[in-house]
Amino acid sequence: DDNGLRLPPKIAPIQIVLIPIFKSNDQKKAIRSYISPIVKSLKENKIRFYEDWTDSSPGYKFNLWELKGVPIRLEVGPKDINKNNVVFARRDTGEKTFISKKDVLSEASKLLNEIQKSLFQQAKKFRDDNTYDVSNYEDLKKIIKKGGFVRCGWDGSIKTESIIKQETKATIRCILRNQNISDKKCVYSGLKAKYNVIIAKAY
Repeated sequence: DDNGLRLPPKIAPIQIVLIPIFKSNDQKKAIRSYISPIVKSLKENKIRFYEDWTDSSPGYKFNLWELKGVPIRLEVGPKDINKNNVVFARRDTGEKTFISKKDVLSEASKLLNEIQKSLFQQAKKFRDDNTYDVSNYEDLKKIIKKGGFVRCGWDGSIKTESIIKQETKATIRCILRNQNISDKKCVYSGLKAKYNVIIAKAY
């Protein structure tokens, strides 16, 4: 989105980034001690995480890790220690939630699953809403120009693919399997289609 990457937890190199918020060395030490059992449980449960102990401002750190697309930001400051909780911030929605320290592991696991499902559904909806069945070349060019995915027949010719690429800057992104193409014709040549394909621009 406009703020950077949004990585699904299953493929994110870092699933949770821990952001300690401190103004002094004493606060830093207190936070390090406070999150020690949290760090241990994340390690034991093979959740990929990173601790950002740099001296940059909290706002800078928030923006940095949002840009990198880390699914969950875990914030801890002196006030959180006093309340025996932490703050979870979701990368996909920006929603912040106060979580009890004892529930961090269970809530993190649940939230990572929720984010995974949410991003998948959003991506699937975007794909479905922007995929068009096309049977003639003029319609293909119009859809490619405005931005979209074209599902159409292809005669299997490299020459046909090259012409489409030259004229529209779009290429075959995938060949669809298990498709009924008995009555389908190539969107460019009009010959009998050998494959049903998705054509789109690469970004």
